[in-house]
Amino acid sequence: QVRVGSKVKVLAQALDSEVEGTVSYIGDLLGEQTRAATARVTLSNPESTWRPGLFVSVQVAEATRKEVLTVADGAVQNVDGEDVVFVRVADGFVLQPVKLGISDG
Repeated sequence: QVRVGSKVKVLAQALDSEVEGTVSYIGDLLGEQTRAATARVTLSNPESTWRPGLFVSVQVAEATRKEVLTVADGAVQNVDGEDVVFVRVADGFVLQPVKLGISDG
């Protein structure tokens, strides 16, 4: 799934060139027939080689994930500036600090 912040590789046959960039915008509207949305990529262009309207191909880098545990967004609480979840134990609950990663919401 493409998101703002996704890393991409942009290829332009006309320039025989490729560059890496970052998705900076994704439009809200999808074309009815194409199911495509407008996206913008920010990339380094020190020699002004890349121009608006240039036909390009874009490859989206897949996010790599280590084994992770997922929890409902509402389960994560902030206590004294630290992200935690409450874990049930025999006699109640204990706070378990967590490190947040990729979120889908």
